Amino acid sequence: MSTNSTHSRRSALIPALLLACLFAGFHHARSPIGSQNREQKADEPVSIASSIGPVSADEGAIEHAESGSASSSEDVPVAASAGASQTSSSAATSYIATPPPPPLPRFDLIRDSGDRKRDFYRFMCQLVEAENALIRFDRLRLDYLRDRLGFGSELSESHRDWLRVLARRYRVDADKPTEEILDRLFRRVDTVPDELAIAQAAIESAWGCSRFARLGNNIYGQWCFDEGCGIVPGDRSAKATHEVAAFDSPRSSVRAYLLNLNTHGSYRLFRELRSQREQNEISDGHALAAGLLRYSELGDEYIRRLRLIMRQNRYLLQLSRIAYSAHGELGRSAG
Repeated sequence: MSTNSTHSRRSALIPALLLACLFAGFHHARSPIGSQNREQKADEPVSIASSIGPVSADEGAIEHAESGSASSSEDVPVAASAGASQTSSSAATSYIATPPPPPLPRFDLIRDSGDRKRDFYRFMCQLVEAENALIRFDRLRLDYLRDRLGFGSELSESHRDWLRVLARRYRVDADKPTEEILDRLFRRVDTVPDELAIAQAAIESAWGCSRFARLGNNIYGQWCFDEGCGIVPGDRSAKATHEVAAFDSPRSSVRAYLLNLNTHGSYRLFRELRSQREQNEISDGHALAAGLLRYSELGDEYIRRLRLIMRQNRYLLQLSRIAYSAHGELGRSAG
């Protein structure tokens, strides 16, 4: 048999396999657990917030997550407690088997800054790519349901059950008309460029060296507000109640970060910029960084630092992508 013939047969199998995954997934959906299931306003979803305060893009254990929060109740979400980090995957993709998440390497013990950055990029790339892949599965299913409705087909009960679970996870009112639910979810259930996610991780965790990253697997400086949900900041004021969230793994922190950007009202601009891809406009990490102005009290300076990290480490990102694609390193710590 010729090579071209073999390739054609393999290509023909891909749509069938994807459809099989779609229908299988609808029958294995489960509700997420933890305090993320609290009822919130549909138009102002509440998720895990970023901590804010002085940050640095340079190496060193910078515990920047210990200061200040936004002043209004709308901008300061009621973050999930540590229990929320126990969710093993997104609501609609829980049937997908994944290897155990890798632990956080001791980046603080790597003396050479170049080696530390290389290993950090390699480690974070595998986590972000894996979580983005789960989001793509959900987005593919949403697209499938929109097509069904567009062709005049009714959604089955299993389809509707899956949609309700996903809507609850992404803070969308499940009582709205189905078409509206799908449209709102399609804006929220979307990936975050790995270059941007890793750049934020570098700032928020001081390249994996911060105390909160080492003790609580907290890569993105997320806060929580239930007593005992995380690590109490050393310089927290007497009236403050927040803690720095503790996660069961670095991957859980990545998952919470992605959900935060995809649901919280503070990052509506980020989602609007990202949605421009539907008009055939490319939204890369550099462009989308403009939508994260409210992630830090540094404002424009924070955006500048993000873009600087992305620009200076493009080569490391490309190497990390190649390594992940070639070897599928999820489940093994970088080293």
